Amino acid sequence: MLLTGGGHVDFSSGLETIIHHARERKKKVLASLNGWYGIQEGGEFVVDISDYPIDNLRDIGGSFIGSSRTKPDIQRVAKNIKRYGVSALIVFGGEDTLGVAKRLHGEFKVPVVGWPKTMDNDAAGNYATVGYATAAHYAATGTSEAFRAAHTHSRIMLVPVFGRNYDWIAAAASDYGHADYIVPAERKDLDIGDVARNIQETYENNRDKSTHPFAVVVVSEAAVEIKGLKHFIEKLLPAEKIKYDNFGHPKLEPEILALAMKDAISQIGGIDYSDVGIKPLTYHMRDPNLIPIDEKFAVKTAEECVRLIDAGNFGQVATIQDPDYSGKTPENPNLHINANGKLLYVGNMSLEDATKIRPVKGTGYFDYGQLKPTNELTKFLMPLLGEKKINPRDLLVPFKTAATVYAFSQQVDLSSPLIG
Repeated sequence: MLLTGGGHVDFSSGLETIIHHARERKKKVLASLNGWYGIQEGGEFVVDISDYPIDNLRDIGGSFIGSSRTKPDIQRVAKNIKRYGVSALIVFGGEDTLGVAKRLHGEFKVPVVGWPKTMDNDAAGNYATVGYATAAHYAATGTSEAFRAAHTHSRIMLVPVFGRNYDWIAAAASDYGHADYIVPAERKDLDIGDVARNIQETYENNRDKSTHPFAVVVVSEAAVEIKGLKHFIEKLLPAEKIKYDNFGHPKLEPEILALAMKDAISQIGGIDYSDVGIKPLTYHMRDPNLIPIDEKFAVKTAEECVRLIDAGNFGQVATIQDPDYSGKTPENPNLHINANGKLLYVGNMSLEDATKIRPVKGTGYFDYGQLKPTNELTKFLMPLLGEKKINPRDLLVPFKTAATVYAFSQQVDLSSPLIG
């Protein structure tokens, strides 16, 4: 049985791979529609996809069997897994989804294998989870392109990005997108007054580069926790209207966060409200097809899921690993992945280890004192994103003020047809 949970990324290539291998083995393939909800409810929500046409799944994108953030009744799930005769459950998801899988395996001995699918990249033991490289690519691209509006119109452009608790996406957007300032998730002591004034100072300091001010600011989804920002959020959305998912996470539209930040920067930083623009990049990071390296990750980890099932090695998760970190390299070349010149490989680890969280803080990839990415982050991202593009700010040259011409009208015949 296949099941996907949490936010969507396009991992259809991995789903194709698993279904293809199941057919080769003459195995029936069931799917739980809409994540844990499907197998919890049973009936019409458990479907047989053994003969489902899979050749064009990549054109559909996302997860063709649906997803949700359902926190299920685990006893009902375990009962229905047994009732449907499921011999192996493959779970695609992040921290919450794999956490449920860990309980099913530990408490009910359900034969489950996992696949870390999260653009947040916060699952321990992975070099990169499926979906992260794609999300980082589009976050960085959108951030880089926001420079054009910021510079042309002398604006502060706020670029909200997903990342509920950790800065893997925000840091990548800031580094490869050449942001001027970042409001991260993992600095819990930030105050909106200081943030607004720092952004205003960054905006003004950029005059030195091109004679007029501008700034591109990456805003992590977790910036909702900045001290003093709640006042501005509740002006737009009263506290009683904020919704939460089944795992207790607030569901706040990125536009609300951006507008609250815009209001705060205008009021505290003294910037004209119309000079602060917003460019949310949230769903733009989830919706596209996987970039090539991510596609490799999806297929390789899907194949590892199949190997784990064939070996009866349940309670494990397929992962992408770095030999420089693990200290080993598999001899089987089929497990190797060429990531823009760096050798990575597909491996596995226990659900217990895979559900541990990996923050950015402590990696050396981001300077939380100066609020800026480090060179170590660039080295980490290069296998995923390739060479970093040139920073357009490096191409700017301050203008020279034009000299006035005395008695212009006396020197030039203004009636001449050559004058336009």
